[in-house]
Amino acid sequence: MAALRLDSLAGFDVMEELLGEEAGRGLRLDSRYKREAAVLRQIAEEANDWSPHEAGRFPVDLVDVLVDAAIASPAVCALRTYGAYAERVPAWVAFQLGHAFVKRMNTSSATLTVAAAMEHKDEASSHWKNLLDYSCEGNLQAVLDEYAYLQRPVGVSLDDFETVLRIHKSMVGQEDEPDFRNVEAVHGVRIPTSAGTKKRIDSMRMRANIAAAFMDAKSRSTSDAVVSRSNLREAFNSPFRPFVLVSTSVGQEGLDFHRYCRKVCHWNLPSNPIDLEQREGRVNRYQGLSVRQSIASRYGNMEFGKGPIWQQMFETAEEGELSRESGGSHSGLLPFWGVTKGDALVPVERYAYLYPFSKDVAQYDSLIEQVYRYRMVIGQPDQEETLRLLRERVEDGTLSKDDFDTLYINLCPFVKAEHGVDGCA
Repeated sequence: MAALRLDSLAGFDVMEELLGEEAGRGLRLDSRYKREAAVLRQIAEEANDWSPHEAGRFPVDLVDVLVDAAIASPAVCALRTYGAYAERVPAWVAFQLGHAFVKRMNTSSATLTVAAAMEHKDEASSHWKNLLDYSCEGNLQAVLDEYAYLQRPVGVSLDDFETVLRIHKSMVGQEDEPDFRNVEAVHGVRIPTSAGTKKRIDSMRMRANIAAAFMDAKSRSTSDAVVSRSNLREAFNSPFRPFVLVSTSVGQEGLDFHRYCRKVCHWNLPSNPIDLEQREGRVNRYQGLSVRQSIASRYGNMEFGKGPIWQQMFETAEEGELSRESGGSHSGLLPFWGVTKGDALVPVERYAYLYPFSKDVAQYDSLIEQVYRYRMVIGQPDQEETLRLLRERVEDGTLSKDDFDTLYINLCPFVKAEHGVDGCA
């Protein structure tokens, strides 16, 4: 009520924003939204007639809670996020996003996670206070700013409100029950058990939401239909669960998992370097997580103006990376596909599970060497690894500089002037 009273004193008409003619334009408002908005209407009406002496003693933490709400309330964060794309953002849009966030965080798994993360706080705190602290410490504002930037419409001409609405739909969906991208899968698990002297394998069903398989997963919907790969991919490409995606070769080619992932774990090794590049290429894409983390590390302390902060960082990074790049040539790849070597570089990470004394140990070294040769021949070498490989070959006398020059193919559209070539070589 204190927050509503402050809005009322500031001349902010909460009910007009939430239930006026403009509320819900372009989106279906679910019944839960309408019920909660009706409750809020009643509270707001009471707040208009409220005077401080009628409220009794203020809670000792009232100011702290209001400050935390102003910093990290999901609806307030949504208003600031959408406000980067439009001068005026209707409150019902932020209300819906806040509602979707709270619904997601009120699940049993999320409640336990928040409680564990906030155990250094007052153990007697209720879940909503823990969640508010959790949002402050986890910088929910930055999470929503980044997610909205990735969901922004590109290549179309829209007015400010349509831009916000398009982002909002991409973030919380268009169904009657708005929610963040969400996939809860149920997997069949086979467990060996013993009954007396007999051994058998029992099957059980296990719900999975933190980690999910990219195929053969069934949803918890009433139809129990197979979760579509596109829905699972969209959920994984969000800042929310699932955080781990287990895939067979079906996810090896043609799919993007780069928005919130930069680590690839190889359960087994592919047979050739092209397949390895295809696997790791799923997370090494345009404006991927490793690229954004590198840019945030290098340019996150810049002075920001109005507008989306990630757009400002990429614009600054484009100038900064061009000045760092040797020769100053500009291929258009930096900083959107990668950044220059140097400080604050966050790479795509590779993990390979190699059993001791297995043939995979020797195969891994051979495969990585093939990858470096493959990159060198197509004109995309990793500088450090290429130098290491060349140094080893020069030391053992199997490769000379002349041999290397005959193998090298320059596919870069910017060829050095001293080559005397105009265009691609």
